Amino acid sequence: MTDDDESPSISSLIQRARKVKEKIMISNNTMSSSSPPSFILDPSELSYPSSTYNMQIDNDDNVLDSQTNKTAAEAVQRGYCNWLIPNTVMIGRYPGMTPETNGPTSDECRRHIQNMIEDAKISLFCCLQTEVPSQDDDDGWTHNEYGVYLTPESLRNEFPNPFTRYGPLAQSFTSEKISFLHHPIQDLGVPSSIDTLLSLLSKLIQHLEMEDDHHPKIYLHCWGGIGRAALTGSCLASLLYPELSANEILDWIQQGYNTRAGAKSVHPALQKSPQTEQQRAFVKEFVGGVQTIARRFT
Repeated sequence: MTDDDESPSISSLIQRARKVKEKIMISNNTMSSSSPPSFILDPSELSYPSSTYNMQIDNDDNVLDSQTNKTAAEAVQRGYCNWLIPNTVMIGRYPGMTPETNGPTSDECRRHIQNMIEDAKISLFCCLQTEVPSQDDDDGWTHNEYGVYLTPESLRNEFPNPFTRYGPLAQSFTSEKISFLHHPIQDLGVPSSIDTLLSLLSKLIQHLEMEDDHHPKIYLHCWGGIGRAALTGSCLASLLYPELSANEILDWIQQGYNTRAGAKSVHPALQKSPQTEQQRAFVKEFVGGVQTIARRFT
């Protein structure tokens, strides 16, 4: 690894990303680099309908269940993920089980992880969560045989279940080595510094630079695949397509998220991606910086 990889600059990442984009275009047999990517013109190309789970949501009509005398809930099919760049980078929710009561079941998680390995051919999982240890951290996961619970314990009433480890299961579906990155960002927050973000983006680009018979593919995830993963995906997208404005990048991210099943069935606070105003403002500032530097190469 070079010094530039250890302390990457936006300038160096743009140049490396340009070569990666050319490689992606050749692999996907897409149109010329001077044209908008086809998946921006047609967001349906960003859909990944194979992985879904049944999410229970409160019934808007407040119909009471005769057995429990509580408001009845209904099951809505919910998508795990979507492509950021078709057949190359995916944005999604945590692949294992999660703490909320209406999250996916063990069987649904297993099917999703199997899809990621056998169908989507994911070769690197990048976790952006502070809530869990790295998938490579055996000690962190064996501390509790059932998984990792949210802290403090006062959160257990709302989030009673643990995060379950998905790394070993993912690896069990292939003889090829799966890579796992862990770059924590606080939930609903932004990267702690630009240097930590650039270091992460360098590692993601490095993975895409690899020569691989199946073309290296990345799964970016946080808890719900809405905020932190979308922010990171936006910044990576800007390096690959520096000709796009911040609004075009954010529209691309939102349109991709909207292809997930049930995207409009969740609480309004979970319908925007990236999720918070702070995260979207961070993306706009980052994209502006990328565009300023990219003009030097044109």
